[in-house]
Amino acid sequence: MSVISGALTRGLTILRATSLHLIGNVKQFFGLDLVGIAFERDRDSEFVPSLLTRDHLLQELEELKKILEQALVPMDPKKLGDQSIHSFLGHSMTVGYFLIHLYGHFNYHLGQINYHRRLLDKE
Repeated sequence: MSVISGALTRGLTILRATSLHLIGNVKQFFGLDLVGIAFERDRDSEFVPSLLTRDHLLQELEELKKILEQALVPMDPKKLGDQSIHSFLGHSMTVGYFLIHLYGHFNYHLGQINYHRRLLDKE
């Protein structure tokens, strides 16, 4: 395997693993917490190369779209002021605050994905 080929393979693996990680994150916190969809997250499997196929990611994204529609479209804005079931470092927060936290987390990883995508575009 050439150096460029190896770098491309590693880059695609990073992109796909990060994408699957974000999908698991959104499924857990939107699907399970806001909609009540049964979901048991297996974070370790988010980084298993055999699950990182394009088809698998597209299937996961289709499921995710349905979850987000169920969670966000009918959401009463008053729910944003409710207490979240999550707390971090011993601090409780509202659902709205937690959604802002998830937004930041998601954007952090989108930045990583975009960075790796630009690296791959150069090769």
